[in-house]
Amino acid sequence: MPNWEFVMQIAIGAVRIVALFALLDVAPAQAESLVPLKPGYYVDVDTPCERASNATLILYTGSSFGTHCKVLSKEFVNGAYRITQYCEAIRLKQTLTYDYRILSNREYIQTRPGYRFHFRYCPQSELPVPWSRIDLSKFIR
Repeated sequence: MPNWEFVMQIAIGAVRIVALFALLDVAPAQAESLVPLKPGYYVDVDTPCERASNATLILYTGSSFGTHCKVLSKEFVNGAYRITQYCEAIRLKQTLTYDYRILSNREYIQTRPGYRFHFRYCPQSELPVPWSRIDLSKFIR
């Protein structure tokens, strides 16, 4: 038989916690996205999703651009996010800084001196193999 007094104490405690959050006008902490973009694959705007390749595709994880990258700094400058990332590939380790101008939550322009890339979101199901079959749950937060 359940201890109803104990159950009621737990329920009252839960209500008090919810009420406290409401009074303080705060919510439990959630992970904040690096920039206001939908996490997933982005492809050069001139390339159809189904024709994406390593040269035209990037994965935005919600915390970095690329799966093997770590953000070192982020600032908002002249309407764009200036992000410096350290990335490690099989034989390549480099630190790069780009400006990301967010056009919508599914489109952005990435620039640095001498370079300009324009990307838009592509649903994973529309991408060619192997990207359409990769389990992104361990990369996207």
